[in-house]
Amino acid sequence: MYYIVSAAGGELPVDRAVQSLKVFTNCLYDIREKGVISITGVWDAGGVNGTPSIAQAYAMGKSC
Repeated sequence: MYYIVSAAGGELPVDRAVQSLKVFTNCLYDIREKGVISITGVWDAGGVNGTPSIAQAYAMGKSC
C-alpha cells in the first residue's frame, strides 16, 4: 500500500489524513505499507507538478 497525500495547509492535515488511512487499511487483510509521499502547500490542481514528489511517486510505481 502506498499513500500519496497533498494539502494546501501545513503538515498537520497531511499527517492526520495519512493516519486516518492507516487506521482504515489496518482493518484489511494482508496489507503492508510500502511508502508514504506527502506534500504541503498545494492549493491548485496540478500544483504538485514539478516537485520532487512526482519523481518519488514514479519511482515507487516502478518498484511495484
